[in-house]
Amino acid sequence: AHLMLPYDIFMLQNIVHKAIFGKKQVVNVQVHDLLANLGELNEEDVDFLRKVIEVVEEYISNEDLGSSFLAEMMAMSSSSFYRKFKRIAKVTPEMLIKNYRLEKAARLLKDTGSSIADVVYDVGISSRSYFYKEFSKKYGMTPKEYKEQFCSDLT
Repeated sequence: AHLMLPYDIFMLQNIVHKAIFGKKQVVNVQVHDLLANLGELNEEDVDFLRKVIEVVEEYISNEDLGSSFLAEMMAMSSSSFYRKFKRIAKVTPEMLIKNYRLEKAARLLKDTGSSIADVVYDVGISSRSYFYKEFSKKYGMTPKEYKEQFCSDLT
């Protein structure tokens, strides 16, 4: 790809992403976007989604947090929980959990100055390499680069 100077950083990130991952689109679920769309749902669905997000927040550091765990906490069968969640949120529970973990990791890196190892543990991801891969996919930079960028901005 060719870019003329001065270039747009978001365009450059998009070109690099396509070069690395091909044309596959990365679906980013922003938890605040999900909550912003609650007005389109009925009261029962809103309560359900809020309870799910509360459980995710409470158990985020638990590596076993997944669709089955959430279904158990919501006192539902796994299949009915999955169907209901997917109907309401338009994404899978696993996608919500992964993105919630990555968003929390980004906040921790930016706001607390915690080490990357501590952040990985705090968000319940057991594999550091998986964390680096998924974080880089979502934010277009490694956790170390992200932390350096925001720590230098704060000083």
